[in-house]
Amino acid sequence: MFCEVPRFARDDQLNNVNMKHKPFRGFSAILFKEFIVVWRDPLTLFFFFFPPLIEMVAFGYALDNDVKHMAMLVLNEDRTVESRLLIDQFVNTQSFRVVGEVPSLDQLKSEMRKGTAYAALYIPPNFTRELMAGHSAQVELLVDGSNSTTALQALQTGLGVALTQSMETLMRDTGRKGMPIDVRPQMLYNPAMRAPNFFVPGVIGVKPVGLSPHQLSFNANWNTPFKGLELDTTVINRAPAASTTDNLVFIPAKWRWDVGGRYHFKLASHDATLRLQVFNLTGKTGWGIAGSGIYNSLPGRSGTNVHPTRD
Repeated sequence: MFCEVPRFARDDQLNNVNMKHKPFRGFSAILFKEFIVVWRDPLTLFFFFFPPLIEMVAFGYALDNDVKHMAMLVLNEDRTVESRLLIDQFVNTQSFRVVGEVPSLDQLKSEMRKGTAYAALYIPPNFTRELMAGHSAQVELLVDGSNSTTALQALQTGLGVALTQSMETLMRDTGRKGMPIDVRPQMLYNPAMRAPNFFVPGVIGVKPVGLSPHQLSFNANWNTPFKGLELDTTVINRAPAASTTDNLVFIPAKWRWDVGGRYHFKLASHDATLRLQVFNLTGKTGWGIAGSGIYNSLPGRSGTNVHPTRD
């Protein structure tokens, strides 16, 4: 006895077999269809291309952390060649530009409160005399700290100028022909230390520090046959993540398995829950990222104490 299987049934069986062996069958057709839809929609095309171009221009030219030619006021009560040379040293760093001189310390502080300048240099009348006598010649550098970026740049530049002048004076007095320790830095990849040289590649495709390209999280909860008892589990997978801004160092991928349980019951005529949870059941440790090149150790197995809570 023979039984003929209808043709549409055979086609359905064949399609099911093909889908098992080719789960992504038709993906290219869907991708091509989406591309055509986007290409035919002018508004979508605009938002697809225009914002990245604006970001590249903004980060490459408009946004710049390099602080140059900060306005500086000068109060020079010494009026000597040495004091004028010190002022020139500040201007030659290209971090400062002298926008004016004031006659008194009170007016200097008043102009700083008005926001006329970001920094002010005060040279007392005994500057050269103390310097020639071998004593410590003190000068005062006032910095507007309302903007931390410019304030930090002004502070570092001022300390650098003072250190350079002090070392030159010590070498001249001691008769040394060179520095005791001569460090000659060589800046690679960005000799001019221009911030846009890092901004533009960051917008184009450098991976952010500490951000994994993908993370998988699986959660399951089971109501057991026992009345009031629930069990749950969580599996988390984190892909490797860049740990430095140059993307040369990555922390490895990490799996974590958490398990827990809850028991619901009555406590003094009130609904209560008993909770027990264990984090990182396998006990494998790993590394986390606190900043570019800064790491912290992730804890091993840990858990929460058994404690009842009223619902």
